[in-house]
Amino acid sequence: MDGEKMIGLVGKKLPYSFSKIIHEKLSEVDYKLIELNEKEFANFFTKKEFEFVNVTIPYKEAVFPHLDYIDPLANRIKAVNTVINKDGKLHGYNTDYYGFKYLLERNNIIVKNKKILILGTGGTSKTITAVLTDQKAKSISYAGIEKFSECLRYEDLEQTTDYQLVINATPVGTTPNLDSLLINLDYFPKVECVIDVIYNPLKTHLLIEATKRNIKAVNGLEMLISQAFKAAQLLNPKLTVENLQKLEKEIKAQQYNIVLIGMSTCGKTAVGIHISSLLKKNFIDTDREIVTKEKKSIVDIFAENGEKYFRKIESQIVLENSLKNDLVIATGGGVIENELNIKYLKQNGVIIFIHRDLELLLLATDRPLLKSKEILTELYNRRLPIYQKYADITIYNNNSIKEAVLGIKRFYDEYFSY
Repeated sequence: MDGEKMIGLVGKKLPYSFSKIIHEKLSEVDYKLIELNEKEFANFFTKKEFEFVNVTIPYKEAVFPHLDYIDPLANRIKAVNTVINKDGKLHGYNTDYYGFKYLLERNNIIVKNKKILILGTGGTSKTITAVLTDQKAKSISYAGIEKFSECLRYEDLEQTTDYQLVINATPVGTTPNLDSLLINLDYFPKVECVIDVIYNPLKTHLLIEATKRNIKAVNGLEMLISQAFKAAQLLNPKLTVENLQKLEKEIKAQQYNIVLIGMSTCGKTAVGIHISSLLKKNFIDTDREIVTKEKKSIVDIFAENGEKYFRKIESQIVLENSLKNDLVIATGGGVIENELNIKYLKQNGVIIFIHRDLELLLLATDRPLLKSKEILTELYNRRLPIYQKYADITIYNNNSIKEAVLGIKRFYDEYFSY
């Protein structure tokens, strides 16, 4: 590898970063993920064997002593996320500012005269504060683990309930700590919007809780994409907003999973195979995964181990695959009866209910819960409102597989259109 031309991302832990995908789409470069401890970090910037690097947690402030030039905006914010080696001189920039500003504009989020709460006080929080200040926020408050002059402790937040915008600028809630939650939104009745700068998963526990309460919920993917675009533009000024728009659409479509729910024999597997081929996504059938894992049929699992055991294995399979991206996932008919399954599937997925009318569903000898028309009818009536509750859209599969697949494709194109 030619050290003088190294391009990549520097951080402490980078197993779930999307930056490589984004930069390689933007500039067709060999973008490295460079994990460094504190000592390695200092040596890396002393040697200067790179052309361009992005800098992420926890080094956005630690990089300052290594820089020969600091852009005025980055100096004002006191955080750098982009470093360019110009003939041995290291120039530091903050493109996160542009990323967060773009996120607000892209989602029509008005900051002016709003009371805002930021969770976290690190480098990302400082960048967000600069944007909010420039856009005339009425007030900006902070929450953290410890209380100090301008920062409340998380547990004290329930005493102040008039914030209109809440922004999570911490890593809490990211993969693999999916269930972590810093605040209870029930204490914030005036909140109009929640932003979580996390982008993996795409819908954190915090954002899912906001959506449940009909609060606008926005993740950090657009911030990530647009700050990366701005950074790449420093090297290649020919990049235009059209490049950004194209990139955003491609990344969103690639990172989101399509999750199919519905009754057994409604056609989820057949539809899933066709739509995965059409969209060039990998296909997963959770029932097939269970059979492979247990080395026995579903009927045998029910007979030998019981339904409770089956549901436990099903939830394990769901969690494993929900952490991945760019999949079409066909789920078992009963997956929706465990709300935790849906929570995990929603974190990186769009939920599509494949609805086939009751009279078109079939009895199935390989499905232990579909042995009679009476059982099938009872299951259908009980599960139908649950499918409808969790689905982002319903696609009917009463006629042909092709018709259902085209319906999903139309939804997909509209959902990820700019």
